[in-house]
Amino acid sequence: MPEARASGLSTTASDGPGRGVTPVYLRCSQGHLEWVYPRGALRVLLRLGASGRDFRGCVKVGKNFGGARIFLEGPRSLVPLFSVEDGAPAQLVRCFQSRGGQAALYVEAATSKTDFTKEVASLTYDLDALPRGGSAYDPAEECRPCSEEEMAHAFCTSDLVTRGIIRAIENKDELEVARYSENNKTVETVYRRQCVSG
Repeated sequence: MPEARASGLSTTASDGPGRGVTPVYLRCSQGHLEWVYPRGALRVLLRLGASGRDFRGCVKVGKNFGGARIFLEGPRSLVPLFSVEDGAPAQLVRCFQSRGGQAALYVEAATSKTDFTKEVASLTYDLDALPRGGSAYDPAEECRPCSEEEMAHAFCTSDLVTRGIIRAIENKDELEVARYSENNKTVETVYRRQCVSG
């Protein structure tokens, strides 16, 4: 039987190989999901604990991702996030915004293979709460220069600080999905954390 492991959660499909949709509920702000021998589908419901807050979520597939496709559940249809066949680089980070404090990923086995070739559909996810009472996530907000106060705060509260250049960001507004490539940035300088509390 196919097995899915997600940040300490384990669920096994009970309908047998190749059938059914297995629900998986994740309430951590970040984690890892691994589905070995994908068959059927997983419906992965993401939430930020019990807060009910809206969030911006991002997923990145594993290096050797195989055997499945990933969709974001939209209000009326599934929106493709990743498929090995879609031609987009696997190292792209796929981002989306929650609706009503949750987002659902639909991870579907890519084929109904009958052999038992080992394939692993794995992904990491990260959920960042949106400000309370604020407007919806604006991808352009991340691209504006930081103020000196924001830079000082980021420098003093981060474990690692780097300076670099982002060469490209691709937004697909029609899909409500922002994609940015980790290979499109260059780190020029690494600084050590130098703030002292007190």
